[in-house]
Amino acid sequence: MQIRRFWFHTIGISVIFAVLLAMALALVSATGALAFAQKDADPADTTQARTFSGVLTDAHCGARHSSKSHLSAGDCARMCLTQGTPWALVDGEKLYTLKGDSPVLDKLAGERITVIGTLEGNTIQVQSVEAQNR
Repeated sequence: MQIRRFWFHTIGISVIFAVLLAMALALVSATGALAFAQKDADPADTTQARTFSGVLTDAHCGARHSSKSHLSAGDCARMCLTQGTPWALVDGEKLYTLKGDSPVLDKLAGERITVIGTLEGNTIQVQSVEAQNR
């Protein structure tokens, strides 16, 4: 009986030790992942105004407007806006949602523009908009 009890205690202690070690390893991994994520998302960069360039469109169609509608890119963007889709700026493969100054944006729909604003996630808070010279 003494030998069985010894092995049960040894196995029990080993299992508890393995569980505690696994939890410690998971905690260290999670802390490291959070540290790297915070390093990539520097909050100082989001509060400063930056310049963005691209094509002014809507977030639904992005850079590809349906040819079936027979509308220009600007007219298609305006139509999508009436259905609740927000303005967007397409810069290559990136799509930024725009917030602010709708009357100026409406005039420049479908054109290449330069936007000055602050970036939060994928949303640009627009401070100024200018059409790019062709």
